[in-house]
Order: sequence, then structure tokens, then C-alpha cells
Amino acid sequence: MPDPIRNALVIFNPTAGRARALHRGPLERARKVLARHGIESELTPTDGPGSGPEIARRAVRERRQMVIVCGGDGTLNEVVNGLAGSEIPLALLPAGTANVFAKEMGLPWNIERAASLIAGSRLRRVALGHVTASELGEGGRYFLSLAGAGPDGALVRTVNPGLKDRTGTIAFWLEGIRQLAVYGFA
Repeated sequence: MPDPIRNALVIFNPTAGRARALHRGPLERARKVLARHGIESELTPTDGPGSGPEIARRAVRERRQMVIVCGGDGTLNEVVNGLAGSEIPLALLPAGTANVFAKEMGLPWNIERAASLIAGSRLRRVALGHVTASELGEGGRYFLSLAGAGPDGALVRTVNPGLKDRTGTIAFWLEGIRQLAVYGFA
């Protein structure tokens, strides 16, 4: 039986969907929930798109026992790319706009309740997907639950961030409708 998790790094995206309002309230309460279960956590915010992988690699170098992501699917996938190939377990406190992976895993959207599930959870190995394309750079990218190409990829890449901030998932629907008109289907 593995040693209990006692030391975690919480990688927090301060601009993810619902996360903007979490830093002072629910996120700190989630950390207290973790502490009651014996898991001390350090909070590290991302500082923009693309910073998650390096923060996760730092957690590997520091020999953290767990990395917990508080953010959405984008932040989660960035951290996955920093942890890929390591033995560091990953947990999620859903705080993004759509939280597709959290929905697939049946995680509660309340991050305090999600935090309460971490200590008693059974660790499971999960196979990652991997995609390579010239646009992704050397080595490609790993992903957890889905990768989009064609109109799906175009939709996610071109959704208006300001509209997404104001309307949430409606922005994806509107961009999907726009893509029907502008995407050059093969």
C-alpha cells in the first residue's frame, strides 16, 4: 500500500471560468478540507497560457506527492503535459467554463466537495492520448479525454475569450454556429 499523500501542489488558474472568484473563498476552504485530511498544499497560480507544464515539471523535480489542478480543461491539459511520464498523481478541483473531464469523471462542481474526495480516493493509472502536428511543436501534446481536430479544434481555438468570460459555454455554441459558415470542411 502506498504512503498516504501529505504534500500537494495546487496549480490554480486565476482566469479560468468560475475560478476568478475562488482564490479568497472556496479555494482556501478547499485547502482547509485537504489539511483536515492530512494533505498540506501550496497554492501556485499560473501566469498565463502555457505556464502550466513548467509548474507541473517543477512539482516533479520537487518530488511532490500529488498535483491538484484548480481550473478548467485547458489548465488540466497543460498540467498533464508537465506531469506526463512521471509517477506524480493528479487530482482536479473543477473551476473552468465547461469542465468536460470533470463531468466525465462525475466530479462535483463544488470544489470543497471535490477536495473532500481526494484524500480517500484510490489512485488509478490513466492512459494518456498523444497527438503530434507541426503546429504543436516538437514532441506534440498529451491529452486526457479528448483531442479536437477539424471544426471541433477550430471552434475551441477561435472562441472569443471575452465572450467566453461573459457567457460561459454559450460562447462555444455561438462559435460553433460561426464555424458552420466559415470552416472549410474537407
